[in-house]
Amino acid sequence: MPFPIVTTTTLGISDRSPQTIPFQIWANGMLAEALDGARGMRPKGIGLEVVIAPGPYYDRLFAALVRDRASGQQRRFSVEGVRADSVYEKPWGALAYFDASLTLVDQLIGGDARRTAMRVRVQSQPGIGYRILDAWDDAKRDWLAGQAQRVTRAVLETEAATTLGWHFIGESYTSTSWPLAVQGPVTNTPYAKARAGYLASLDRAAIYARSVRSLTARIERFDAFSYLGDGIVTVQVVALLRTTTALGTRETSFTRELRALRSVGGGWMIIDETFEPGVWASGNDLSLVSVDRTFG
Repeated sequence: MPFPIVTTTTLGISDRSPQTIPFQIWANGMLAEALDGARGMRPKGIGLEVVIAPGPYYDRLFAALVRDRASGQQRRFSVEGVRADSVYEKPWGALAYFDASLTLVDQLIGGDARRTAMRVRVQSQPGIGYRILDAWDDAKRDWLAGQAQRVTRAVLETEAATTLGWHFIGESYTSTSWPLAVQGPVTNTPYAKARAGYLASLDRAAIYARSVRSLTARIERFDAFSYLGDGIVTVQVVALLRTTTALGTRETSFTRELRALRSVGGGWMIIDETFEPGVWASGNDLSLVSVDRTFG
């Protein structure tokens, strides 16, 4: 039976100050550079896919830029009239995204400019500033990509298969090496403290080597924060624990449940797990105020 994908969070309109000025600086810098680069008007730097999320708007814009390459005209993009409109946030205060109005200026060097007024949906992105998620379509009176849930079961299952193994590397070691990953990026939550205590309790004096093998993951549910694919994934993991002691090497099967915070970009952060069957290490205090920092 397919696991459920349930939207369990209602976004609210934030009373925070709109991000007009920093977004305008970003739009006239990184966004304009990526647009010009995709059109071949300047050396290719940051890719268009970095500043604009894949989807109908990206496809439409990229096709237009490719057509422009053949014109032989020298043109440059800039942005003016930027105004951040509605800002949406999650119940614990993390920013989800905001809507902005702007005018995209396509300037022919030494000639006239084409101006296109538009409305875009934007998300803050650590390291690159912002990313445009979608654009408004006046003809359909809706966002181009729409507001249906974007993440699929197949995507989540693929991510689980490639992500969770790294978590268990933190519990693996040999007689000459310590676990590669001891602690996550947030250390002050009930789960982070419980995880640190669990790792510290591993008896290296008695167990010379320890590794987790043959891991399989089954997703139990996905609690979505928004239609963009961010939320909490609950996963059941079944694996083999191989240990080496003075008596030799043995393998035992174990089962553990984990909760992971998934970002819009598909990144996973483990925020809870059951070191004992049926007992969540966090005490069900996921501390989302502390861990959900991707969007502000």
